[in-house]
This record gives sequence, C-alpha cells and structure tokens, in this order.
Amino acid sequence: MSFRRLVWIVFLGLLGHSCFDPPEFPLTPSIEFDDIYFVEVGTASDKDSLVVSIKFKDGDGNLGLDPSEIFFPYNNRTYYSYLGDTINYELKRTVPELDSLLPDFVTPYNCTNWEVIMDGQTVVDTLYFELNPNYYNFFVDFLIKNNDGTFTEFDWQTAFIYPNCGITFDGRFPILSKDLSHAIHLMAKLFMG
Repeated sequence: MSFRRLVWIVFLGLLGHSCFDPPEFPLTPSIEFDDIYFVEVGTASDKDSLVVSIKFKDGDGNLGLDPSEIFFPYNNRTYYSYLGDTINYELKRTVPELDSLLPDFVTPYNCTNWEVIMDGQTVVDTLYFELNPNYYNFFVDFLIKNNDGTFTEFDWQTAFIYPNCGITFDGRFPILSKDLSHAIHLMAKLFMG
C-alpha cells in the first residue's frame, strides 16, 4: 500500500469520525475534583508522586496554557529598571529611594524577590524581581493539620533558608483540547496540494 493511499485512508477516517455532533458545553469552563492518590516509587533516587485528577467541561477547548505562552502576561518573573539600569542589589543599596522601597536580601525575600546570578562558584549579580501570579494556572496549597483540628498552610517557597528555598508545586497545565477541524484542514491542504 502506498504512503499516499494510507494518508487518504487516515484522512477519510478522521473526516468520517468528525461528522458526529460533539456535545455542547458553556464557554465558561467547569472543573471539579475527581481523585487524588499517592504513588510511592520505593527507591530513594526516584521521586514519589501525588496524582491529582480532575473532570472538566469547556465549550471552546481553550482551558490551559500553550507552552509558548511565557511572555507577558504569562511571564514567570518581572524585572525592573531604574534610569535604564536593571535593578540589582548594588543599585538598591546606593540609591536611597530604592533602598527604602525594596526589601533587603533576607528571608523570605532572598527566595521570592532576589535572583542570584552565578558564573560557576562566583556571584556575578543579584537582580530584583517580582513573581507574576499569571504564570501558573494550577495552584497547590499544602495544609498541615494541627492537634486542634485546624489547618495551617505550609509555604514551601519561604520555609527553608537561602539557597534551598523558592520551591513551588504550582504548575502549568497545557491546553487540554485543540481544534480538530484545523488539523483536518491542514492535512487536506498538505496532501491535496
């Protein structure tokens, strides 16, 4: 069987499969918790996993972030400049307005607002940044149950001292559905000429 014939069979199969009427959901996504379970790998070198599953309905299929969405408004960090210079720790200490405005390189700010730039074992610079709350689209809160039955949040980003801090279990899940008709259109254009 020739490659072109195989492609036509796959194309017609996809076209026939796409002729059914998909269910219609509202454009506003609906997400609900489904299950959570722990997977213990058993060896110290492998990482255990906490698996969370969700159910969702999304009418336009755009729930999630594309991996290419790393620029504004989905950038991870925002760096600032002062009179054309990127704000670093030296500038913070030497410009009185910045010194009083920006936090010192102390816990928790040395993990959440200052990035140390290294060249091997040598510190090259220390830049001020602010984390962008729009970077992640999946947020994880760790709660510790107290003896009285109440819960206290455990903040991984600030719980440990520099340089072993800044950890987050928040994440970015990808777009969960792509437009199938767009893919079929591209395949038809590619193979029909």
